[in-house]
Amino acid sequence: MRYDNFLSFIKHLDEGKKVSLSPVYLIVASDESMLNLLVNRARVGGEKVLDDRCLSKLQEELFGRSLFSSNSLVIKLADSPSKEVEETLLKYLSKIDEGRSLILAAKKLPKNSKLPKAVEKLGVAYLGRELKPWELEPLLVSWISYEAINRGVQIDNQTALELVKRCECDATLLLQELEKLICFAGRRAITRDDLAAISPEPLQFALWSLGEATLKRSAKCYKILEALLHQNVSSIAIVRALRGQYQTLLQVCRLLSLNREVAPDFPHLKGRILEKQIAIARDYSPKEATRRLVLIDEMESKLKSSSVTDAQNLDLLLSKLLV
Repeated sequence: MRYDNFLSFIKHLDEGKKVSLSPVYLIVASDESMLNLLVNRARVGGEKVLDDRCLSKLQEELFGRSLFSSNSLVIKLADSPSKEVEETLLKYLSKIDEGRSLILAAKKLPKNSKLPKAVEKLGVAYLGRELKPWELEPLLVSWISYEAINRGVQIDNQTALELVKRCECDATLLLQELEKLICFAGRRAITRDDLAAISPEPLQFALWSLGEATLKRSAKCYKILEALLHQNVSSIAIVRALRGQYQTLLQVCRLLSLNREVAPDFPHLKGRILEKQIAIARDYSPKEATRRLVLIDEMESKLKSSSVTDAQNLDLLLSKLLV
């Protein structure tokens, strides 16, 4: 079986947990927060999590069953799994252990990958296409409304849209904020007044302001960061918001370096917003934008394992981005 609709796949997983989930899942989603959400929804608990960086370790876990081997596996694949990794997985799927569940997760797969068809014969493949920003918002509005109804509460589309914007289209953060709103509102319908009470300043605007100040190399970014942390905004959400703005910066820089028009590639940026983005990008080269994206990626990894406080790590990141 194959799905390409996010909400339909979510409903499949929810229904499956009432009866029986598929023994094999392939989940492909370009948005990391949506990928993590779907993988966690497909898990039943007790899974061993692996990646495909060490082929020998992967082969040992798949083919070298012992008393200590896990009955459930989650394997996180690189964006373009090597030929050896794909062949290993295809070999395992051709003679799969029926007493074992398997979840394969990837942000994207090569177009010629044979994994989707192999998984479809045994279980379920979700192949989500890469969504544009203007496509992501309505999708998440429909999904968060579904999640609210499942929890016995109502949320109208306008309130759901504002919530999605405040959470910067981060599915993981969105679900966390919904749980907070349900605790605050109880069983009555969630309103925009509830949003204002939980988060006085729209999160999206605050995160956008942080990114803009950083891109302009303004020391104002430190005060905005302090305010976000004071509101208990997730450090990961802050880093991901910065990444989104620097990814846009890099794309605009590349277009400018090729003397190409920017507007056709960014139909959601209009008027003064587009002009401002172009003006900022003129102060950077593609190489400088790429270097800053690498710093942001490194910081996200560091935040997950560092002994230093998140505030100190984020201060350090800003100091590097401003150089």
